[in-house]
Amino acid sequence: MKLVKPSQLDRSNPGTWPIYYQILVWVVVAGLVWFLYNRFFREELIQTQSDNSSEIIRLQGDYRTLYQFSLDLPLYKDKKNELTDKLYSLLEFLPAETEMPNLIDETYKAAYESEINFSEFKPETSIVKQYYDIEPISLSTNTNFVNFAHFVESIGELPRILNVRRFDIGIASQNVDQLKISSDLETYIYNQDISKLVGETEGGKR
Repeated sequence: MKLVKPSQLDRSNPGTWPIYYQILVWVVVAGLVWFLYNRFFREELIQTQSDNSSEIIRLQGDYRTLYQFSLDLPLYKDKKNELTDKLYSLLEFLPAETEMPNLIDETYKAAYESEINFSEFKPETSIVKQYYDIEPISLSTNTNFVNFAHFVESIGELPRILNVRRFDIGIASQNVDQLKISSDLETYIYNQDISKLVGETEGGKR
């Protein structure tokens, strides 16, 4: 086979070139096309495919989570109703703000029945907490221990919570047979909007 020099090729008519030159040209063209495809198209396609695969995996995870939530939703609703009813039942032991005068009257009544006369009985400033307000009441009296113990027992039986927080005892200067007792009582007022906190629930108390 006679080799033809590149300078002898008819550039206007590549079809007349020897086969080995045509193959070389096609290899160069194919390589150039492959390079351009990888450089400008394939990398973008691979990145898009990777992004799509990541999104598919994320969506599959979200679907599994939401599907499990849908299965557990009835249980969550039942538990929410249970906790809501429990909250309402516990709040029955706390006075509303409008019930404070009545609670003070009941405390006075318990003191009267225990033969106690207060030298001081004063509601103090409310102490605001996150979910409730503390309503303190300071009191002092000269009485014997049995009467005061009966008084504490009586307020413990009230339908609303009234705790004895502080308890100081000394000998009364006017009568050594009596004790000088000062104490702080506390009750609590729930300060949240229950309808906003727990929402409307089926079967719950209103």
